[in-house]
Amino acid sequence: MKLKNLSLIAAAFALSLTATSSRVTAQTTSASPLIIAQGQQQAPGPRIQLSDVQKTEIEKIRLDTRSRIEKIFTAKQKKQLEASMKAGQPAQQALSSLKFTPQQQTQLRDIMQSSQQKVEALLTPEQKQQLVQMRQNRPQQQPQGSQPQR
Repeated sequence: MKLKNLSLIAAAFALSLTATSSRVTAQTTSASPLIIAQGQQQAPGPRIQLSDVQKTEIEKIRLDTRSRIEKIFTAKQKKQLEASMKAGQPAQQALSSLKFTPQQQTQLRDIMQSSQQKVEALLTPEQKQQLVQMRQNRPQQQPQGSQPQR
């Protein structure tokens, strides 16, 4: 169960990185399955206005993060992810179906935290406040297989 939860954490991060960065930066395209899995759709709603320098730096962070995450995946995981995405499986579901080792989980968590810190370090205090508000206003995701509270 712990492994499944961490898989969901990795999937959630991949999606949150995209959701956050799609609100903060211009969208990029690539044939990489991981990049596709991180989402190509931009989240609706308010966006943080960034300077050109911030956009460039955040894009560098995103690319570095993707590269570091892709290096963690085994060949089998990459093939599985690519096949799931080609079959039209939603990104979160495709990522959460991957079975990560405890070492991969630790590496993913470290990469996620590092990337988030780097992006947030580029933001002004006002932009950070906007990001906090956007995170508070977004709908909370239900864990897979759980029923909403009534």
